[in-house]
Amino acid sequence: MGMFPYRNRKRTGAFYFLLLLIAMGLTLYGCRSSEGPDRMRKRVILDVCPVREMVFVDKIKVSGNLKSNSQVACLPKAPGKLIRYVVEEGQAVKKGDVIAELDRDVTGFKYQPLLVTSDIDGVVLELPLDVGEYVSPSTPVAYIGSQGDMELMVYVSEADVHRVKEGDEVLVYIPGANSPLSAKVAVVSRRIDPRFHNARVRIFIKDGASDLLPGMFARAEIIIGRHNGIAIPREAIIRPAGTNVDYAFVVNNGRVEKRILQLGRLNGDFQEILSGLKKGDLVVISGQGKVKEGDEVETRNSCVD
Repeated sequence: MGMFPYRNRKRTGAFYFLLLLIAMGLTLYGCRSSEGPDRMRKRVILDVCPVREMVFVDKIKVSGNLKSNSQVACLPKAPGKLIRYVVEEGQAVKKGDVIAELDRDVTGFKYQPLLVTSDIDGVVLELPLDVGEYVSPSTPVAYIGSQGDMELMVYVSEADVHRVKEGDEVLVYIPGANSPLSAKVAVVSRRIDPRFHNARVRIFIKDGASDLLPGMFARAEIIIGRHNGIAIPREAIIRPAGTNVDYAFVVNNGRVEKRILQLGRLNGDFQEILSGLKKGDLVVISGQGKVKEGDEVETRNSCVD
């Protein structure tokens, strides 16, 4: 061993140099680790939208079938037996058009059918008789409804009917129509049906009624008032499956907060918020699945007016 002192000193120096490198590496790693994972990770950029004020419409949704606002019974001028109807239900007729033919069957007179005609322009609402039935001058052979004015008969629950007034604005939606029709509440019954706990409301339709037919189904919204409130885009609201809890993420001072919400009415793509937020709060509208409460994030305003 004494013959190679220089070689031993060289190996020892290399060994200590290696230990020094390892120690420096561990020190640097420890310093980086002490920064924490949040500082090492790049912050997520979230799309946000400020809570805004909006006007909300208070309305009651109902539905029913259209009927003519005025109708006339077609009566024969003399008794006889119904031979045939010349028209069909739903057919448009003019004043004087033949509706039905009757056989008077009077002995000694040349046979000539008795014609029953319409007294108004309108639509055939109902043909109530069967061929062969005997009718008197007081028996309605048909019912004709005027086509200018239509009525929608609906029923409003006893909990809401006190809020409906004559003259209230109504929007009537007809299947297949491009836009709703404007109408008014005409009559509000003050009698509650004890079986169904509702009251009858009659809605008169003026504009656009000429294109409607009795019996058509329609939905309607009775406008009972308006109020101011705060709202957020509907996509900001999260409801976990199997729950009835709604919440949204808010970014406050660069950190994500979770807010439990109480919801109100809808206004297009915006949802009214009754509690849980205030005007100006920044709610997250996309990327909610990328973050959790307490995360540090960056934001960009992506709200569309």
